[in-house]
Amino acid sequence: MRIPLATPLALAVGFALSIASPWALAASSPTNDSAELAALRAQVAELTRRLDELAQKADSTQAAAQAAQDTAQAADQRTVQLEQQTRTLASSQAGATRVVSHLGGYGFVNFVAPQDGNAAFSQVGFNPIFHYSYDDKIFFEGELELEAEEDGSTSTALEFANIGWLFGENAMLVAGKFLSPLGNFRQNLHPAWINRLATMPLGFMDGGAAPIADVGLQLRGSFSAAAAGQFTYAGFVTNGPTLEADGDEIEAIATEGGTGNADGNFTVGGRVGWFPVPTLEIAGSYARGRVSVTSIEGEEAEDEPTRSYRFYGADFNWQPLPGLGVRGEYARQRAGGAEASVAPDSAVWRTWYTQAAYRFNGLPWEVVARYGDFKSNNDMMSASQFGAGLNYWLTASTVIKAGYEFNNPDSPMSAVGDKFIMQIAHGF
Repeated sequence: MRIPLATPLALAVGFALSIASPWALAASSPTNDSAELAALRAQVAELTRRLDELAQKADSTQAAAQAAQDTAQAADQRTVQLEQQTRTLASSQAGATRVVSHLGGYGFVNFVAPQDGNAAFSQVGFNPIFHYSYDDKIFFEGELELEAEEDGSTSTALEFANIGWLFGENAMLVAGKFLSPLGNFRQNLHPAWINRLATMPLGFMDGGAAPIADVGLQLRGSFSAAAAGQFTYAGFVTNGPTLEADGDEIEAIATEGGTGNADGNFTVGGRVGWFPVPTLEIAGSYARGRVSVTSIEGEEAEDEPTRSYRFYGADFNWQPLPGLGVRGEYARQRAGGAEASVAPDSAVWRTWYTQAAYRFNGLPWEVVARYGDFKSNNDMMSASQFGAGLNYWLTASTVIKAGYEFNNPDSPMSAVGDKFIMQIAHGF
């Protein structure tokens, strides 16, 4: 039988009292009896109170220990049950086909106040992204781009839609329309809630120096080279871009990814990325093919000759410190000359940018700065730009951005000007 913790103290107190009381009575005189007896009774009362407290503490300690033991036993029983359920589920699914579907995407709202112009809520976008996998070998992904127009109508575009076959541990064959693997920004960073500023760098929009998407076949994967680090690769064969002419000059290059191939030529290229350490990626991109003018002042072109096409690109992404990200990218597209064309001269689109973003440790605030330069065959689009912003992260995928862009266009007639812009974006 367990002896309560307070029992030794009680025995000691009782023994002390049995000895002290007769001795005190014998030694005291009649005149001191009352005072000494009162003092002794007070000591007994105090010792009794302390004895009760110790007994209560002992009881509560015993109850807590018993409760902890009961909780531990219940947890052990639950663990055993979960293990049994897991084994049962694994046995029942052995040999079963794994099918997973998922709806993701993002949405955003922009407010723009240009230096020379009227402020407005200028853009509202919704981009649902569908994912589907079959037996972890066949994959489908598709993204729609829905945006509100000035007149209240809605524009709809297919950003990408492709089917992938994972035929090796680190190799996938992709067919359909996919974001261009040339460079890093377009394929990984352009969604509104991922891009650290509310706008894209100059030259990464439609008709810029960096391709947007294409239709064809792509092979993607990665491999490790021991001490050399990790490598990623992407190679493709696609329909390639087309050219748009205005008068006798090439005005723009279209890289949104179409299903037509007027000249019957294909573009081949790819990107190789190198991770010497996990916090640094360095990559290079290259593509070549032949292109032709398919549109002259908005009208379909006929009997246009083909001309050479080249793309060169490089990018890096570095996290030197926790919370600090530094990245940059260079992209250059060139269409060669063709004497028999209505626009015989060659055309070049070149852009680069570098950006730094810092997220304060343990805080929802982030500061970002970016500088870039874009040169186009169309001087009205060419400019340099510096942008700075402050971001507040409501959740891990919801951000409010406020920033200002200082633009320096090459042409005094250009509509590219300074502006204040705010954006709220959410990824799901």
